[in-house]
Amino acid sequence: MTVILILIAAIATLAGTGALVVRQIADARRQQYQDEVLASDLGYLREVERTKKRFRHAAHKTRKLAARRTRIHQTKAAHSTAAYFAN
Repeated sequence: MTVILILIAAIATLAGTGALVVRQIADARRQQYQDEVLASDLGYLREVERTKKRFRHAAHKTRKLAARRTRIHQTKAAHSTAAYFAN
């Protein structure tokens, strides 16, 4: 009878240990997934910043050229309007 109780206690201990191991594995997987998600988000943010830096000059140049074209068109329109009313 004592042997059976010892075996039952051993099995219960192993079952408890097994549940603990399963819980630890689940926690480790959950933590790994969270770390991967954070790393992915961080990588995305880094890429966005890198893209912004890469195209900052081009964007500035484009805005500068657009402003120049606007001034040229406004000047031409003003001259053509003045020439129209002068005649």
